[in-house]
Amino acid sequence: MRIYFFILLGIVLSQSTLLECRSEWLKIIQAAGGILDPSPSNYSKMFMYTGFNVNNLGQYDPCLELDSSKYAIIQFNPSPPIVVGLCGPKECSKYDYLHIFANLTSSDTKNDDIFEKSFGDVIQATATSNIEVIFPKEYIDHHFKEYTAGAIIMLIIVSIIILIAIIGTWIDYWLMSKTEEAKKESGKPPKVTLLMKYFLCFSVITNLKKLFTSRSQEKLGKKDTLEILNPVRVLSIGWVVFGHNGMILVTSTVLVNVNKIVDIMKSPKMIITIAGTLSVDSFFCISGVLIGYLLLLEINSGRRMNWPMLYIHRVLRIWPLMLFVLFFFWALQRHMGNGPMWYNGDLYNSQCKDYWWSNLLFINNFIPDWKGSGCLGQGWYLANDMQFYIITPPIIYLYHRYHKWIGWGILMSSVGFTVIMSGIVAHHFSLNTVVFAAVNGTNYMDFYYTKPYCRIGAYAIGILAGFIVYSYRLYKEKGIVYDPICVWIGKKLENKYVRYTIGLIGLALINFVIFIQYDTMKNPGGFALTYPNWTHDENVVFIAFHRMIWTFALMFVLLPGLLGHFSWMSWILSLDIWTPFSRLTYCVFLLQSNLIEIFYRCQRSALWFDEFLYLRDSTWFFFFCYLCAIPFVVLVEMPALQVEKLAFMSLRSKPPTDEKARSLLMVSMDKETKESS
Repeated sequence: MRIYFFILLGIVLSQSTLLECRSEWLKIIQAAGGILDPSPSNYSKMFMYTGFNVNNLGQYDPCLELDSSKYAIIQFNPSPPIVVGLCGPKECSKYDYLHIFANLTSSDTKNDDIFEKSFGDVIQATATSNIEVIFPKEYIDHHFKEYTAGAIIMLIIVSIIILIAIIGTWIDYWLMSKTEEAKKESGKPPKVTLLMKYFLCFSVITNLKKLFTSRSQEKLGKKDTLEILNPVRVLSIGWVVFGHNGMILVTSTVLVNVNKIVDIMKSPKMIITIAGTLSVDSFFCISGVLIGYLLLLEINSGRRMNWPMLYIHRVLRIWPLMLFVLFFFWALQRHMGNGPMWYNGDLYNSQCKDYWWSNLLFINNFIPDWKGSGCLGQGWYLANDMQFYIITPPIIYLYHRYHKWIGWGILMSSVGFTVIMSGIVAHHFSLNTVVFAAVNGTNYMDFYYTKPYCRIGAYAIGILAGFIVYSYRLYKEKGIVYDPICVWIGKKLENKYVRYTIGLIGLALINFVIFIQYDTMKNPGGFALTYPNWTHDENVVFIAFHRMIWTFALMFVLLPGLLGHFSWMSWILSLDIWTPFSRLTYCVFLLQSNLIEIFYRCQRSALWFDEFLYLRDSTWFFFFCYLCAIPFVVLVEMPALQVEKLAFMSLRSKPPTDEKARSLLMVSMDKETKESS
């Protein structure tokens, strides 16, 4: 193929009026035979360092070492990238290359057999895309070489955090040593001042210990059945990493076999990746379970509810790590890599300058233009989660204070609302089930995938599951029927035949929702990506219902375990190995897209894409992201939570001072239960 390219390039150059560039390139072609010489000339080296095949990046770094050369990327298509890397002469400008490659793709040469053999797989791309010429070294030096004020400030902040962590760790070690000495000598342990307590929030020793301690053990001293949600979190974030790796690999990475992407993606093995969008519904559901259960626990604990603090605590739980990661990558990602494709190295952060504030306010899934911002792209999930949380306490208050049917009615209506809105959006934009179908454009992500009215159903189902867990536990522990519906469901699941039947139905539905998509995925309609197997109505129905089916199925499997059944499953899902992974999940979710992007944007050569490469790299990214998350969690997330707890301790709700208040609560609950019955 290379010789065909040279013949064609020689023909074009011989007809070119670009004298200097033409002359130098002809010298490079003529020097091709000298690459085997003991001391090849610069022209021979430039020939050797040039990638003349489609998606051949050549040799970027050796090319830059030559005084007379200038590395260039000729981009025929941005996504998936279809490029050629040239180690050309300095005399050639962007205009020169545009002129040369415009001739290569002109109507006079498109029918040439030589051109077909050399560039046949880019003809389709050039029909709809403009050729771009990029000089990566010049671009990187101009845009990324100098540290901005934001980058310098971020480096200072990171340095301060590390310094505080060192001081806090030293204080922690000193206190442990002095405490041990005091025990041996029967003396008093050293006094811990308020300032020391704040430094101790950043202690690496303490925070690493917490990393391996489950939240229920930390608060209750024992494990809770809710711990079975930990591996669901971990497996779901693994699914997210697999999906994002596939998306970035296919859309943003230079691949040798780019013309085989469609054939590989329609393989049955890839269906798990295509269905990976369901993992986010698992997160919404888990969040709903925990919020529903814990808020009921708080409301019925006998403590005076501090409603504003619920929201303040939630915001302070999310903000520190989210904003740190956002500003960290926005300021520093451009300096974290290099290579021929690094001119796109900061692409994911390009909208942060204008819309970072929308992440702060949790409206980044609507700003701008109702589409959503690409700044910290995965932040759309946090926006949805906060939007759901804002309306949750009022719903649970109505459920607790007035009538259980109010809560059930609102939440089940939310499920129906999700189905209806998803169907309306899918119908209006003629969405296809396959995310990257050509007909979807950006509409699938902009107007369906990231919108709360299309996702709240999973969260609502989770809250209902939290109600069931709380009511059933209260019934088993105190004999109080807090919610008759929940208690009835809990009692039914005491029957092993019922719960195993429900569990098997859940597993069947999970597999159905995943693998039914292969029926449309197996026929992409060629490079047009039309995915024509399903009709418009079939796509609309599937998009409307599949997320709710998935979430109900997930709860069919997990709910018996949450109620204390399926002991064998609970034992596996409650193993200590899941604890540190679960603690790191939130941070991994924030980091993974940027880390994957950095890795692929630094590529020096084209990759060969197949199922094995995809599985290998996805697995590697999964563990690599967890490894990278440790310092972020230990130095930022955990300290922020401890500082918040220390700062607002005096504002938190206080428990009743006597048993009378507790007994009055029980009487009130018992009376309400009888009325609802």
